[in-house]
Amino acid sequence: MPAERVTLQAIATAAGVSVSTASRVLRGAPGISDARRRDVLVHADKLGWAGERARPCVTVLSSIDTDAADAPDFQTQLLDGITRTARDLNVAVRVRLLDPQSGLPPDLLSGTDRTGRHGILLLSLDQPALTEEILACDIPVVIANGMDLTGRVSSASAANRSGGYIACRHLLDLGHRHILRLTHDRRLPVRDRFLGADLALAQAGLTPDRSYEIALEDMRSGDAFRAALAALSTHPEITAVQCCNDAAALGVIAAANALGRQVPQDLSVIGFDDIPAAQMSAPALSTIRVPRHEIGAEAVRRLLRVMRAPDSTPVNAEISGTLQVRGSTTLVRRTPPPAALKT
Repeated sequence: MPAERVTLQAIATAAGVSVSTASRVLRGAPGISDARRRDVLVHADKLGWAGERARPCVTVLSSIDTDAADAPDFQTQLLDGITRTARDLNVAVRVRLLDPQSGLPPDLLSGTDRTGRHGILLLSLDQPALTEEILACDIPVVIANGMDLTGRVSSASAANRSGGYIACRHLLDLGHRHILRLTHDRRLPVRDRFLGADLALAQAGLTPDRSYEIALEDMRSGDAFRAALAALSTHPEITAVQCCNDAAALGVIAAANALGRQVPQDLSVIGFDDIPAAQMSAPALSTIRVPRHEIGAEAVRRLLRVMRAPDSTPVNAEISGTLQVRGSTTLVRRTPPPAALKT
């Protein structure tokens, strides 16, 4: 059956639901059971449904090649949440690599209509110049895993500040006071994590010791290994490390091993994200679990709302994470051992 002849009534009849229920499912409205939603979408797909006018399309812009073998798990799982939700809502998805310093590709702008059937989803990209360029072109846009500080662009992100607070609170509750912090200043969500940690310290009557803070150039294990090796050698009194992400935490564990310090007996380590490797490390990593699929799904739903109602009030949806206590954190020892590099 040609797509333009498919009606809501036909879909509702095939799925055995009311027209209003079919409409709510196809619009991505909440409050529908997963089983009912899948059933309506399956019948709509069989009938060749393509939306009210034409199948909506979302272009995902990313500065990270998510197809690369070394692509971060966090980004690939965010994208997976995006593509799964888009498929369920009969939305086409295309992914484009972007150099943020070069601006938007001209073909992306020239090929974009203004009918509300196309939008841009920025994957972990919250550079002001980029959002300004998109807004100037009057293209619906939402940020996944980031935030627009001007308040003009909707977003879906982890509750980074509360996550950082919870991570630091966990270390403080275990008695740690000499806490090394491995941060990353380039990303606003990561800076937010340590603003949350500052609040936890303040509530404990403490202030951040900047001599215990290192801003990593790259949030990867190698950089964290080198930074932790230097810091722990210089400050043997450090008993815990709060890391900007799990990859950095795994590098810290490796550095502790090289210095002859046992994790967690001599050094507690906590990460952020809960990537698959966190549970496979030795010891398993305590961390903040970030619901990546849910963030991606919410970003798609929010973008569809913006596409339908461009003048709607921008909303930043924060998806709460949870503390995962595993083997890398424990009660502080009163006298930490001196750091000594293994030979």
